[in-house]
Amino acid sequence: MPSESKWIWIAGRSIEDWLDASVGKSTCCSACGGAECRTLEVGRETFEAIPEQLILKAALLAAAASLGAGGDGGAGSGAQPPGCCSGA
Repeated sequence: MPSESKWIWIAGRSIEDWLDASVGKSTCCSACGGAECRTLEVGRETFEAIPEQLILKAALLAAAASLGAGGDGGAGSGAQPPGCCSGA
């Protein structure tokens, strides 16, 4: 069904969730027989085809979340500062 197309899941969450986007509808091309197709609405822009840069952005947000990136420079990750050795 065209309105169910374009679902993209990254790390168990939809692309809409990662991008704080919403789902809309538009009339599809003749290939779909004029049925309603799913669109992605990000800010004031509506996309009938999801651009690769939005997929990449969502993937990077997911990667940052999985690493616990919170703007702390990686503190708490167990990484040693440069010049330190773990055996000392």
